Amino acid sequence: MSERGPEKNHGWIEALDRCARCGKCRSVCPAFKLLQTETDVARGRISLLQAKAEGKPISKERLRELFYSCIKCYRCEGNCPSQVKYGQIISRMGFDYGMEGFGSRMMAWLLRFMLPRRGIYDLVVKMASWLQKVFPSPKGERIRHLPISFFHRKSIPSLAETPALKLSSMRTCEEAESVGSVVFLFTGCLCNYVYPEMAEATKTVLEYAGFQVRLPKEQLCCGMPLKAIGDREGAAMLAERNMELFERYCPDWIVSPCPTCTGHLKRGYPELWDQRALPWSERCIDMSELLCKNSEFADRLRATRRKQRLIRITYHDPCHLLWVLENQEEPRTLLRSLAELIEPKEGAQCCGMGGIFSAVHPLLAAEIGTRRAEELLSVDPEEIVTGCPGCILQLKERTSARGENIPVTHTAEFIARCLLDQDS
Repeated sequence: MSERGPEKNHGWIEALDRCARCGKCRSVCPAFKLLQTETDVARGRISLLQAKAEGKPISKERLRELFYSCIKCYRCEGNCPSQVKYGQIISRMGFDYGMEGFGSRMMAWLLRFMLPRRGIYDLVVKMASWLQKVFPSPKGERIRHLPISFFHRKSIPSLAETPALKLSSMRTCEEAESVGSVVFLFTGCLCNYVYPEMAEATKTVLEYAGFQVRLPKEQLCCGMPLKAIGDREGAAMLAERNMELFERYCPDWIVSPCPTCTGHLKRGYPELWDQRALPWSERCIDMSELLCKNSEFADRLRATRRKQRLIRITYHDPCHLLWVLENQEEPRTLLRSLAELIEPKEGAQCCGMGGIFSAVHPLLAAEIGTRRAEELLSVDPEEIVTGCPGCILQLKERTSARGENIPVTHTAEFIARCLLDQDS
């Protein structure tokens, strides 16, 4: 078995020293724009961590609080002139201080028990889906996100009747043919249990482009929820289980409709497992980037554009797709082939979802999300398109709160719909 990544030194002291304290991060941090508090921006956190490393009396509780107050959008890393690896820093901060509180330890215990056991996970979600029907909220069938619901107020849409991994339309790994490039479709928890139609659309588009899509039922959560609360051991356990699947099936590419999952597979797994993860992290890619490598598919999209009415859409950049996977033009290239793409003058901005951030700081997340929704709606689109199920959850909630009934669609769903409309 390959050795785990280093426990005590991820090169993070060197990463701290790279910070020039220029404050560029202040201009892009979505939380700082509202709070205007130095400790709520990358420079402030780095200063406190450096002071702690020098032996100054900064409490672990304070550092834990600052870890959870970071939205982890990585905009600061993408805009840093000194190329500070803030993602590495905030990960180490979480591993050292994220588990200090009782609530975090309890949540880690629940997640460690549930996430590696797909049968139990399915059962918990099934029970939650039943409760949605028995106790609907005034705004529709919604329930708090388990197990976060035990600690914070955050709701999610109606849970799917059938998870993506159990849909009859999703071909199993054993049934896949051994022709063409093989894509391992990694559903992620949100697409598996809440938005299975996004996983279906991703499969449809990839197969249309000529890829062999495989969907091993044994796949587990990527481990990002455990990493998000600082549980290194739990995150590493899930990473190892998933890497065993990669090693068994040897796909050419690993694609997920969730860029947070893809980003964690690509960047997070090497942090946890070093060399063992590298062959697979290099094969992790967003669907839009993979499709743009296929010139024949691009020609098909252009042909589809000529046959259909062009609707007016706007595109929202998911932070992890833009700043972790560095995909900005690829989704736009695909969408411009099918629609009239109009973008807000503010450009790429965070929607405020941030995974656990929106559960720990729901009011701040809502305010960031409302601003983003207003920016997207300002160009009067017929539809909002984005490449992240988390962003879709947030934008649907924030546009609905403003009384707008506008479709918010995953990139894969939009492309699949256009292709199917052409064929019908």
